[in-house]
Amino acid sequence: WSVRISLPFPPVRSRDDVGIVPYAREGRRAVFMKSIHTEVIMAYTIYKPTTAVRGVLFDMDGVILDTEKLYTRFWLEGAHALGFPMTREQAIGLRGMNLGEAARMIGTYFGSPDDYQPIKNKRIELMDAYIAQHGVEPKAGIREILEYLKENHIPRAVCTASPIERVKRYLIPLGLFDYFDAICTAYDVAQGKPEPDIYLYGAKVLGKA
Repeated sequence: WSVRISLPFPPVRSRDDVGIVPYAREGRRAVFMKSIHTEVIMAYTIYKPTTAVRGVLFDMDGVILDTEKLYTRFWLEGAHALGFPMTREQAIGLRGMNLGEAARMIGTYFGSPDDYQPIKNKRIELMDAYIAQHGVEPKAGIREILEYLKENHIPRAVCTASPIERVKRYLIPLGLFDYFDAICTAYDVAQGKPEPDIYLYGAKVLGKA
C-alpha cells in the first residue's frame, strides 16, 4: 500500500498521544486510512482528545456496516422496477431519512409522497434477497475499534434508523452485536434523522447525557 498524507501533521510523540485505536501505523504516526483498491488515498493523524471519551455512538449503515452502497443500488432498482426514473443522486439523498422526510423527498421527485411506500417496499424486497444470498460486510477496522473501546471500558451504542430486528439480523452473524451496550433506533424517539433525537437518546441510555 502507498500512503499519501494530504495535510501537514506534527508527529505523534508516544502511544499515549493517540486517543483512539488506529486502523494502521506508519512509523511513529497513528493514522486512520480509507482505501480504494490497494491505494490508501486519505490518512488522518489522530490525537488524544482534550477531554476523556465517555461514550461512543455509532450509526450502523456506512459506519459499522458497508451497506450504504446497497441502499443506493436498491433504491434505484426498486424505483426503476416500478417505472420511476430515480437518479443516483436522488437515491443517495434518501439515506438515513425518517419515513416522513423520505416520503416528502419522494413527493418532490415524482409528484406524490404516496409513491414512497411502494418504492420502499420494492427496495426492501430486492435488498433482502441480495443480503440473504451474499450477506453484509463490516466496515474495515470496525472490529478493532470496538475491541479497543471494550478493553478500555468505554460504553458503546448503535443509533440507527433501522428497526431492531434488522440490526440483529445484520450484526449477530458478524459477531458485532454483543460489542454494544445499547441499541437505539428511530422507533425509540419522536423524530428520526436528520433530527438529532436518536443521538441524544443514545447518550441518555449510556448515562452520558
